[in-house]
Amino acid sequence: FLGYDVLPFLDRTTFFLYPIGLVIILSPLMILIGFNPSRYFLSLYFR
Repeated sequence: FLGYDVLPFLDRTTFFLYPIGLVIILSPLMILIGFNPSRYFLSLYFR
């Protein structure tokens, strides 16, 4: 079984997992303070 060693473009893929940790940490905080990112960014867009 060669696995991911054959695919050279899959180097340092753990870098893409870091934002998941940030979302997990910030989600409860955003819920507690009542921040809605969708509403915020749409209000910037439709200003």
